[in-house]
Amino acid sequence: MSRNWKKRGQRGYALVVVILVLLMVSYLSADLGLNVRTELKVATNVKERTEGRFLARAGLVMAQFRRADTPQNSIGTPYEKFLEGYPYEEHLSEKGRFRYVLVSESGKIDLNRFPEELMRLFLAYHGIDENDAAVILDSLQDWRDPDDLHRLNGAESDYYETLDDPYIPRNGRIGDPAEFFLIKGTEPLRGKFNPYAVFTVYNNKSQINFNSMTPEMLEFVAGGDQEIIDAYRQAQEEMPGRLFNIIDMQNILGTERYSQMRLFVAPAGTTTNYYYIEAIGEPGYRQEEAGDGQAQRHWPGLRIEAIYQWQGNKAKYLFWKESFS
Repeated sequence: MSRNWKKRGQRGYALVVVILVLLMVSYLSADLGLNVRTELKVATNVKERTEGRFLARAGLVMAQFRRADTPQNSIGTPYEKFLEGYPYEEHLSEKGRFRYVLVSESGKIDLNRFPEELMRLFLAYHGIDENDAAVILDSLQDWRDPDDLHRLNGAESDYYETLDDPYIPRNGRIGDPAEFFLIKGTEPLRGKFNPYAVFTVYNNKSQINFNSMTPEMLEFVAGGDQEIIDAYRQAQEEMPGRLFNIIDMQNILGTERYSQMRLFVAPAGTTTNYYYIEAIGEPGYRQEEAGDGQAQRHWPGLRIEAIYQWQGNKAKYLFWKESFS
């Protein structure tokens, strides 16, 4: 009797061991499968990011080439004049697409020489009231001046050094548009616009070049009026190669908006050899027929922003930033 119980106990123990082994094998198999899927996903992401980077760089190079190139019409095919500030895109079959826009830095607000009323208009456009605008404007002046005497609504070292993450103001000429968000009072504006698309430190005039504006600057100059934006783009397309003049500005902006902006926007040609490029590469982007329209599909892309100085026939890069779009 005891011998039979002993055999039964051994069989029960063996069953438990088999179950434990099976559980362990199942766990290891699942873990291995998860690791394989994770590695495949990582490899796919790296591949897509690399493709996006090369597509974005292609957009950057294309923008520079088209701005510098002025070929004559050949074999009866008219040459498409490159328009500064106009958003272009190129499709590469199944590989994806790249988009790019290039503008002169003269089409932005210079943080070192802006008219105060222009900055007030810009801040009001982004929802900043008069009191908060006064803080930003005074703090901007204090950020640039070399002394430690703050203006009525401004801030100097004694303010910035007491922050949770303290730093000291520049006390000199602003060297990077992103410094704007280090200045007292600008916190509510974070995320509302790209500082490199609206601000500059390379515009040698206090006015905005109406002939070369980023989409963000065009939106501001137009006061967010889509009809004005469309009129500007249509005029660009209908008059390639011709710079806008005062009459064009009045017709595009309309009487009300022109009266607000006429002191701050000029129909000047390029007045600086500094340029800004935004190029976005989107791997896997393609258009597919889907019922009654076009379906578009793409993976997250990579954005390159660059500022360069054109010296003879060479580009000297002063700023380069990559981010995922």
